[in-house]
Amino acid sequence: MDPRTIDGNASLQEQQDTLNFTENTAAVKTVSYVRADPASAHENLATFEDVSQTEVLPPLKLTESATGSDIWVSGVIKKVALSR
Repeated sequence: MDPRTIDGNASLQEQQDTLNFTENTAAVKTVSYVRADPASAHENLATFEDVSQTEVLPPLKLTESATGSDIWVSGVIKKVALSR
């Protein structure tokens, strides 16, 4: 699956829900989640890899973390970690 932009004006929970929905409906796994471009208009970029249609992934969790990546959350840059 091609990378997908996610609205950085959405809340962290909404972004997490969007990523989990994409994984569950497209048989993909999120491998990275970063700001689309430092000068972008509040967009984040999710990169995926294909998984088997029968593979059941644990839910993806986005949490604010001092060691996370800089992404847009509710229109503000925050450090967020991706985990399962």
